[in-house]
Amino acid sequence: DEAYAIANQLPVDSVLRETPEFGEVRYRYAQAHVDRGERALEASDFEQVRREAMLVLELDEITLKQRSDAKRLMRRVRTASKLALERASACASRGDSACVIEVLGAGRARSPDAQALLIEAYLATDDRMAARVRMNAFVERYPDDPRAPKFRQILASE
Repeated sequence: DEAYAIANQLPVDSVLRETPEFGEVRYRYAQAHVDRGERALEASDFEQVRREAMLVLELDEITLKQRSDAKRLMRRVRTASKLALERASACASRGDSACVIEVLGAGRARSPDAQALLIEAYLATDDRMAARVRMNAFVERYPDDPRAPKFRQILASE
């Protein structure tokens, strides 16, 4: 990352950007972030996977394989997020809030429905601090969602 940051300070029109060395630094930088995304996926840290993949996709002149790998990581995050929501919904239907938190915690709640389900689980387990953090994030990220007024009201009353 440091080598890329230094090399990337070169002016856009610099002939040094056309050298094999600059290309190698860019290649290794992109590959390192693809690899980090893969490790984050194995750890089910979907937020980190998303950050790593987006970082790679924002780069110009990377290999087709790196771009393809980053897109694949994004698809895997979307699929994993859908599966996590399905599993958490099954937990919620059993009244198992701890299971919901386990399934959707650590950045795995990637949609408004998943976020709201996680908030409700934290409220059910009386973890007010965690619920407040997620409610604040929810109303900021999804201000027009029909559940946002309820969360604002709860936040205002505490």
